[in-house]
Amino acid sequence: MEQNLATLTEQLLEHMASSQTCLSEEEILAGKVESLNALSGHLTGYDCPLCRNRGDSAFAVNGEIVWKPCPCRKVRRSLRQIRESGLESMLKTKTFASYQAKEGWQKKLLQLVQDYARCSGGEWLVLAGSPGAGKTHLCTAVCGAALEQGEDVRYMLWLDESQKLKAVKNDSAYEERIRPWKQASILYIDDLFKTRKGEAVGDADIRLAFELVNSRYVDPKKRTVISMERTLEEIVDLDEGLGGRLRERSKGFYAALSGPKDWRLL
Repeated sequence: MEQNLATLTEQLLEHMASSQTCLSEEEILAGKVESLNALSGHLTGYDCPLCRNRGDSAFAVNGEIVWKPCPCRKVRRSLRQIRESGLESMLKTKTFASYQAKEGWQKKLLQLVQDYARCSGGEWLVLAGSPGAGKTHLCTAVCGAALEQGEDVRYMLWLDESQKLKAVKNDSAYEERIRPWKQASILYIDDLFKTRKGEAVGDADIRLAFELVNSRYVDPKKRTVISMERTLEEIVDLDEGLGGRLRERSKGFYAALSGPKDWRLL
């Protein structure tokens, strides 16, 4: 990409050198920057209006043209991670429009999640309770809406990723492996504390969850979306510090299902 940009810059400068003899140096430089930023790139997977899919944008700095990375690079990394995680296919089908809100509690739940999707702060969304109510559907819809707005989103299927992280806990690779989950602008943890064949949640799982949640809890700008079968009360029983942090950060955006038609929106 850098070689292509250098070539484009050289060609453009040669073309403009002979046609802008009456302009000041600042005006000539501004014209060059504008022309370079009007060029279309060849990156795919996300249509960026800022860099026109080049991945970089030109700026005038101290009389020279400087190329700076476009924010869409983070979005493209998010999309690549989501494709590799398997969430991509769900993004196409699990949208707000496709959620079947027939019952009153479903309509309230949909409204709650849509309100969350419109937030711009560091609020957290936690959907808890029995399977089959659409927790994953609505959390995925939130991620899709965030990606459309150009936000950095990462998807963590707890059962798979927690096993991988615990396997390297004592290795030098651990910090590098867990860092992206901690640093993502929006992290979606799907099925927190889901275990294989009904196994109990172990101490290693609780320590891992606390480390991850606490790293995001202390940063008021990071948003976290969580789906889980356990309620917040059950999480508090497992670990009071973890449950307390989830309760505090999801205030106003927590929903718990204790029965087929018994939702509590808190």
